[in-house]
Amino acid sequence: MFQPLQLEVMERFATLREHFRATRRFHGNASLESKGLVFIQAYAIWEYTVKDAVAVAGRLISQQGHAFNALRPCLQSLFLYTDLQSMKNGGDKKIWEKAMGILNRVSSASPAVLPTHIPIPSDGTHYRQTHLQLILQVFGITRKPTRRQAHLIRIDEVVQHRNHIAHGSATAASVGSRYSRKDIFKVVRQMESVCLHLIKLLSNHCAAPSRHCR
Repeated sequence: MFQPLQLEVMERFATLREHFRATRRFHGNASLESKGLVFIQAYAIWEYTVKDAVAVAGRLISQQGHAFNALRPCLQSLFLYTDLQSMKNGGDKKIWEKAMGILNRVSSASPAVLPTHIPIPSDGTHYRQTHLQLILQVFGITRKPTRRQAHLIRIDEVVQHRNHIAHGSATAASVGSRYSRKDIFKVVRQMESVCLHLIKLLSNHCAAPSRHCR
């Protein structure tokens, strides 16, 4: 199930590179803007990768039918997310009833099944490096989230520039003015590495059911 996602991500990055190469004859603000817009496109692929990789991983683990009480606590948090949200939003009236229901699920030997809409673990940083690290923690993955430390810094850089451009606090041209064309190709290459590494980490983890249990 991960292979179609991997191929799609690679295709999107190939298209991004092809499009950026086509702007090599641009001059002035058009040249600067073309560089800045790469951050918007790279961010879009990154967000897509995270959402779809988590969804695929969640479905695969859910299909394995692990007993709820056999799951590692970190994974139980993913399977309990809907219940915890209900408890949080339900007020005090039924809090004890809901708490007992959650604790009963934790100790249950019934199969752990995720809802159709699989929650994306989030720390509120919207796809920055700490968000990625949280996702891996929830799945119980202890491997490094990226191949190199510099790639973690690159994630935050791409997210920040995308947000500034998207929310109007910076123009694509002003962001692009800080980078050479060589720099931009490096950004694309590193973000592709980040995306493919995440897919690989989750794929390997899902392929080893023993890693999901205590």
